[in-house]
Amino acid sequence: MFEIKSIYSGFLKFVFGLVLILAGFFSGIVFLTNNNLITGYKVLMVQSGSMEPTIMTGDVIVVKKSQEYSVGDVISFTDDHSRKVTHRIASVSPDLVRGFVTKGDANRTEDNAVVPLISIIGKVIYTIPGLGYFIVFAKKPIGIVILIIVPCVLILLDELIGLIFPKKQRQ
Repeated sequence: MFEIKSIYSGFLKFVFGLVLILAGFFSGIVFLTNNNLITGYKVLMVQSGSMEPTIMTGDVIVVKKSQEYSVGDVISFTDDHSRKVTHRIASVSPDLVRGFVTKGDANRTEDNAVVPLISIIGKVIYTIPGLGYFIVFAKKPIGIVILIIVPCVLILLDELIGLIFPKKQRQ
């Protein structure tokens, strides 16, 4: 009987440790999506399919401000409606004001507005496939329950087992 309890306790500790590590990792990712703490880098979630199949809906992208942008670069920028958009540079604008004509890989036509240099957030340097779905989940009430309350309950259960069955009895 004591062997089953020690196996159960060991399993709870393993699960708790795993959940704690994953929660810490994903909490950090969620925090970074809301803040620009790492100098020059920004973490964004892709919410549309305009760049598929290169960048899929639900991916997380890491963008970095650059000194130079060229045709073919995938950039994130703020559009005229203050939305963050990630598209590929199709051409450099012939206007006097330096800007770029962009196009989503899945779109048939180029974007209407020219993107001025000042509106560019940065160049996409890394993509983390599917992580955005987890971040959205983690921000919802059910995600908070699963990622915070469930581990707390596991800790309380483990402590309760330790109080009811002291280590001397469990060995």
